[in-house]
Amino acid sequence: MVLNVLNYCSVIPLEIIYLSGLAECLVGILMIFQKTRLVAAWLTIFLLFVFLTAHVQMIISQYHEFGLLFWIYVFRLLLQFVLMRWAYVLGHTQFKKTTN
Repeated sequence: MVLNVLNYCSVIPLEIIYLSGLAECLVGILMIFQKTRLVAAWLTIFLLFVFLTAHVQMIISQYHEFGLLFWIYVFRLLLQFVLMRWAYVLGHTQFKKTTN
């Protein structure tokens, strides 16, 4: 069992995988700054939502084996919703300015 980018190639073209990785990096950088955090949070949620279908397809493809890879895919699918919630909360968090 090897988990690498080639596992996705049966579901998503390789170019899309690299573009989504670049988008995730850019959105992560936007999440750092208070002024762009809300937009970055919604973009993160959008990216996670778009790739839900790929995770569901991967689960379906491994259903017949019901082995470790299947459960890893199920965990990753459930993790998507946790990450969506985290992005939402972080996007709506206002950090207080502290004065020394």
